[in-house]
Amino acid sequence: MKIDQSDVEYVTIPRGEYEFRQGTHRRTGIVCFESWVLGAKYHRPDGPALTVRDALTGALTDEIWRYDGRVHREHGPAKIFWGDSSLPPVREEWYLKGHLSRESGPAVIQRHRHTGAVLMESWYRDGEIHRIGGPAITCYGEDGKPALEELWEQDKLLGKNSIAPLPPAHPGHALRQYRQCFYGGY
Repeated sequence: MKIDQSDVEYVTIPRGEYEFRQGTHRRTGIVCFESWVLGAKYHRPDGPALTVRDALTGALTDEIWRYDGRVHREHGPAKIFWGDSSLPPVREEWYLKGHLSRESGPAVIQRHRHTGAVLMESWYRDGEIHRIGGPAITCYGEDGKPALEELWEQDKLLGKNSIAPLPPAHPGHALRQYRQCFYGGY
């Protein structure tokens, strides 16, 4: 449910040195927004600093971990977005100190909203698209097999391999548009 901000009543509750902010939907009574603020920055060392829930169902839709205002989480995704709470998240992003970064796997995982199948994986290190020994970006076809692979090191495209055509609504098409805009195409 798209939330009209005028339908949400916000309260701020002091909790020690933190301010805990909570937004409750006036018609449904569902808490649809929570945040933790320290000083003027979103900050919570032991949990998400921001959570958003569907105002109609109460299902968790967004979870963002922040430390000292920067998107950050040591041992898991710092940004998590759900399409259907009964499935894995539709998108997970790993951040360290405000930069997309993950050593042991892809820093961005995009899944199909209805099936949970992985559509795209992107590897980043310290904010740069980077992977040694394999593709830094992989887009998967409807059959679950790689359809597009790109080799990147330190934000430089080294090569690509289009294995199969992608469906029209696949996030890989947005990836291509992004690359053309910011990197001058392939």
